[in-house]
Amino acid sequence: MKKQITLALVALFTFGSILGQKKSEQNQGKEEVVDGQYTKIKQLILSKTYYFEADRVSPIGFGTIDLTGNSNYLKIFNDSVDVYLPYFGVRYTAVGLGESGGIKFTELIEDYTERYNDDKKRISIDLKAIHRGESFDIKLIIYKNGSTWVMVRSSSRRGIGYWGHIQTDEQGPL
Repeated sequence: MKKQITLALVALFTFGSILGQKKSEQNQGKEEVVDGQYTKIKQLILSKTYYFEADRVSPIGFGTIDLTGNSNYLKIFNDSVDVYLPYFGVRYTAVGLGESGGIKFTELIEDYTERYNDDKKRISIDLKAIHRGESFDIKLIIYKNGSTWVMVRSSSRRGIGYWGHIQTDEQGPL
């Protein structure tokens, strides 16, 4: 009986350490994939030619709105930004005739800052653009898997947040 208990304990410890090794190998494989994705995203951001597409929008003071199937984007190409995002929220100044209620413009970037947190594998980008006297402060936080949060603050509107993903162009995610 004592022999069987000892044999069972030895088998249990042996089996446990084998499983533990496999899990650490699996974790190492996942880390390599994440590192590869982060490196690819970092290179894309450094190229200053990338595309953000929103899946959801979160107006301040309201719930989340699904944007699936709606055309929307924020494109960065070198020193310019092209924005076509829906807007739901309070506007402090009136919209002129012929203007949409959304955030739509193509302008030169006034100020652009990138910050890389390699420990958390997160990239923060702050940029500023001015369109027809309205100043836009845009903040992007890009996570290691390409999911992205964009906050748009304006001199004429209440801030609004968008969730989506970063990609190389209109064709799809990285």
